[in-house]
Amino acid sequence: MKKRKVTRKIQFCMGLAFAVVIASFFFACSNESDALDLQLIEMQYDQKASLTEETVVFKSDMISVLQQVKTRSLDNRTSFSEDDRMHLKESGIKMFLSYGFTEDDLKDAGAKTDEDIIVMATIFAAIMEHPADLPRMMTKSESGGEPCYDGNKIADCILQATGIQTVVTGCLTKVAALGLATKIITKLNPYVGVAALIADFVSCMGWLS
Repeated sequence: MKKRKVTRKIQFCMGLAFAVVIASFFFACSNESDALDLQLIEMQYDQKASLTEETVVFKSDMISVLQQVKTRSLDNRTSFSEDDRMHLKESGIKMFLSYGFTEDDLKDAGAKTDEDIIVMATIFAAIMEHPADLPRMMTKSESGGEPCYDGNKIADCILQATGIQTVVTGCLTKVAALGLATKIITKLNPYVGVAALIADFVSCMGWLS
């Protein structure tokens, strides 16, 4: 009888130990799986939020044009030639197309001139460089599942270049980023040269360093 009790006790202890081992195994796997899921989410977000090739090209075009303008200017005045405007406009439109916008979208948003498109493209590209820091904290109502961007990262440079103060709450989708760029062009001082304004802005953003 005693031997049977001892045997039963040993079996119980062995079973308990086995259960603890199995539970620990599943807990570790669960934690590892959660970590992998989080890494996957962040990796997918980083891929979505990365700059399109056309954005990189537009930024490069803008830097190149501004450097050429500075080189050929004899009186330190910054202004775009007709060729500069056409080139930057076309490059900016290609960038917007890469994010799913159309030329009609830009017109509907308020772009009336080549300069409007260039300014909007510059601000939009700068916003696209700053994805929001915590993608996993976003809600569907904030972004609809789209990549989300931090508009506050460029607010100081907009103020410095244009004198326009912008307040951005939450994260910006690409549509909201276009809306912000549109709002800026409607408030620009018509007596301030667009090229000089853009030069100040991109310099503040570190594009010319």
